[in-house]
Amino acid sequence: MISAELTVKGFDIPQETTSLADGAKEIEVSAENLEVDSPAQFSQAAKALAVIKYAKKKLVGMLKPQRQEAHQVHSAICAYESELSAPLDHAEDLMKSKMIHWYTEQKKFEETAVDSGQVFVSVIPDAENIGWRENWKAEIVNESVVPQRFWSVDKKKLSDFAKTNKGLVEVEGVEFVKGMTIINNS
Repeated sequence: MISAELTVKGFDIPQETTSLADGAKEIEVSAENLEVDSPAQFSQAAKALAVIKYAKKKLVGMLKPQRQEAHQVHSAICAYESELSAPLDHAEDLMKSKMIHWYTEQKKFEETAVDSGQVFVSVIPDAENIGWRENWKAEIVNESVVPQRFWSVDKKKLSDFAKTNKGLVEVEGVEFVKGMTIINNS
């Protein structure tokens, strides 16, 4: 891809969204003020949900072309940026790898010299733009002997288990809690 292939286009926000935005604010105020403590108010809230869903669908639909265009532009810019950055990323990785290799070998040499009683001056230079951070990583060599304190609980599996069994089958150390979600089928 070359830079000439990229064009950034401006887009206009549809005028109709202004009236929808005002209507959305009115709907929000109505929702804040509506008390649901009777069958009639519950039914009124259900009707309000249908209005909310319709208004949101209409608003999202109005902006769909602009969102798609913005997504395409964003994707193109990111792809172009990645293409331009790839050689630099590779060069950076190579340089860091070579420097770490030399540094590590030099440190081993210096430690061996110190252990054998030699006196010397370190040849590892201080570079202002270089900092060091040790990275420790765990590699599992025998999972069956890893202490329990390092195990992690899979909450998604437990939630799926609770859903399958409707919380009727107990699991030690776990409490299954039933929640409710309203589905707006408008």
